[in-house]
Amino acid sequence: MMRLGLVFGLSAVALVVAQEAIHTSEETAKVAPALQLDETDQVSVIDTIREAVLRQLRDQSASGQELNAWVSLAAGVALMFDGELFFKWIVMGGFGIAAMLLAQNEVAASGALGDGSSMRNLMGVEAGLVVAFIVYYALDALLLVLGAWFGFFLAHSSQKFLVAHGVEAFDTAHWLVFAWYSIITLFFWFLVATKKHVKMLGVITAFFGGPLVASSISFFLTESAMHGGFGATQPVIGAWVDFLRLIIGTSDDDVGIWAGAPPVLAGVSYDRAFGCGIWALCFVVGSLFHAKVKAAKAKEAANQEPLMSEWIQVEA
Repeated sequence: MMRLGLVFGLSAVALVVAQEAIHTSEETAKVAPALQLDETDQVSVIDTIREAVLRQLRDQSASGQELNAWVSLAAGVALMFDGELFFKWIVMGGFGIAAMLLAQNEVAASGALGDGSSMRNLMGVEAGLVVAFIVYYALDALLLVLGAWFGFFLAHSSQKFLVAHGVEAFDTAHWLVFAWYSIITLFFWFLVATKKHVKMLGVITAFFGGPLVASSISFFLTESAMHGGFGATQPVIGAWVDFLRLIIGTSDDDVGIWAGAPPVLAGVSYDRAFGCGIWALCFVVGSLFHAKVKAAKAKEAANQEPLMSEWIQVEA
């Protein structure tokens, strides 16, 4: 299993690094004349999968979006306050939901079944359960993928920040970009591969739970503002996933209570700043809570050790 995990993890590292190297290039690589391939022949598999998942998450029904937001809120709170217990199940659920959405998208794309078909929904649930079952038995390998993805996310966010603040080398120097992504992604992959992340699991889960809570709160507040709340604001509602992408920085489409208002700082919108503020608060609260629980458990174990020693001496 460990060998499988190492291969799976290294494959993920290579994939995300190669993907970013392609996206940050200024010019499309020249194709060998013998192949005579057009530029449109180059299709990103990752972009295709992402768009398929987003298409399903952007279900236009209000009840569907509210359900997404409530599920996100519940998962985020669980990760904040009891991540060590729920982490495994949330990872299984996350991959299962992704598989379900992809299966439903494929069925819809084939034209055989419409969006309201119960058979289409059943196929999606079946695919989700199968993938969740696979994740249960291959969790170590999937954790390597998540470690690499986390490193990729930090590299991507930091690159965007540096470019936005005038460090153009991180946009034009392709070898620098490649090295930046490789070092950060491989570092976090290595932490997971060597189990170094276990001691900081509470902090990690609080970090991932923060944006889930923040996006849900932003969605519900904006939904309230659309019905006349918060005075004279001009809110723009979107799918729950649009709020999540705005907060984590993977989309510049402004949604929320203050959509369209001038940026508050360095091109950051009020809605993104508000969401990131909730994220930071959730991260601090969750991390402190986990630290307090861990300290209490350590103190309890230390108090029980002398009692165990006395009992062993009496038995002897």
